[in-house]
Amino acid sequence: MFVILDNLAEGESVESILENYLGLRAEHVPASLVFAAELAHERVVPIRA
Repeated sequence: MFVILDNLAEGESVESILENYLGLRAEHVPASLVFAAELAHERVVPIRA
């Protein structure tokens, strides 16, 4: 999950992430976002500017 979130945060496209990490599938991306959103609801996470 962190691979997807880190790459999205760096501005990588979903297509690029999937090409570079062959073990990932397209459905992993929204699942990672849902998981991250759930974590954000649980506690405050500082965001680097």
